[in-house]
Amino acid sequence: MKKNDPNALLKNILDESEFIHEIAVINVEAWNDRFTEEKRAHLQDFTVEYGAYSAFTAHDTYYLNKINSMGLNSSIKKAVTIEGKEYTKIYKKLRNDQAIIFLIDDSDKEYLKRRMIWIILGGLLLICITGFFMVFSYTKSYSELLKLEKKRLKIANEYRHTVQILPSIILRLVKNRDNIIVKHCEGKALSELGIDASSAHDKLLEEVLPKDYYKLAVEGISQACKNREYIFEHSFNKKVYENKVQLIADISDEHIQEIIIFANDITRIRESEDKAKYLAYHDNLTDLPNRLCLKERVEALIKEMDRHFIMCFIDLDGFKEINDTAGHDVGDKLLKAMADRISELADNDDFAARIGGDEFAFIFMDIDSDNQIKEKVDNLSKIIAAPFTIDGQSYSLTSSIGVSRFPKDALSYNELIKKSDLAMYEIKDNGKDGFKIFTSEEMV
Repeated sequence: MKKNDPNALLKNILDESEFIHEIAVINVEAWNDRFTEEKRAHLQDFTVEYGAYSAFTAHDTYYLNKINSMGLNSSIKKAVTIEGKEYTKIYKKLRNDQAIIFLIDDSDKEYLKRRMIWIILGGLLLICITGFFMVFSYTKSYSELLKLEKKRLKIANEYRHTVQILPSIILRLVKNRDNIIVKHCEGKALSELGIDASSAHDKLLEEVLPKDYYKLAVEGISQACKNREYIFEHSFNKKVYENKVQLIADISDEHIQEIIIFANDITRIRESEDKAKYLAYHDNLTDLPNRLCLKERVEALIKEMDRHFIMCFIDLDGFKEINDTAGHDVGDKLLKAMADRISELADNDDFAARIGGDEFAFIFMDIDSDNQIKEKVDNLSKIIAAPFTIDGQSYSLTSSIGVSRFPKDALSYNELIKKSDLAMYEIKDNGKDGFKIFTSEEMV
């Protein structure tokens, strides 16, 4: 299992948890479709997108659809009994048509609660006993108090030193009419901004901060003076800082306001968020946009309603045979090479995606006529059919491609992909290696 694979992350959660029995990300649309549409052996099952789920009950469909109709991050808890054991199911909405199910082992959870209560009680008892002896020792002699005072001063100095090395900035400012004066500043990041804390005292903020940071800070201060708090982000030297601006004193008669700005380095948080978003929207083998990304990008194009485009549903002919005879390593390398090759075909706003297995999609933008479609798709077919060399061995594939047009054939993502899929099957049924533009006959 590859590093950072969502399935691996879910498995780690299960391994490290003492009471989560199962966890799975469910595609609600696929869950419903499996009852109404005939399963096709060549299509990947997207009902369980990540994780594993075996605790099926008759109520799952009802609660999955109910949570899907609610707002993002909504959740539903239900008690269930499976093989005579008590569990709690938690259905939580992630995004449209996607929900996560937790199966919680109630017996383990109650054990953990009891153990935590005993730990807390033991800790409180220890604190009480320690407090008693501390009070007793304070009253024992004045010399002991002096020792404790020295220790307190040492801790205070250590605290100040700790603040100085934190990757943060603390600014205390006074705003008097149009002037903003720095009264105090500290933090490790000051040096990264080229600020000398000792010389910044009583200077105008404009003289202390870099120009771009100063403009954002002034706007933040203006907003904080209206609402008492304001947050903005600022990037500097490839680092991202979250700035929290707070009004801590307001003497209206003298037009004096005291403000504090706390800037915290959130670079790693933003990098983690970007990485998680990338994993959610990209195929981990080919790095192409995945099915979810394709859906959202197509829906955004449809919402604009001002550009024509075509969706090509691509199925690789003969890939299964190569994968079975040459091995999965060769198959994976072939899919990566195919992804790189068709990606290079994208011009301007065109883009490719991997739908799953040996199926890809390609969006050609601003295509108006059937002649343009035939020219573009014929070129795509030829690019796919060119030989590949993997580990010194030559491999060749053909493709079956179905094409649907927006807005001529459909006005929704689901209809576009359905109709391009139907056109692709026409090619499959007639000897493969070709492409077909959807026509109404395929719906019969």
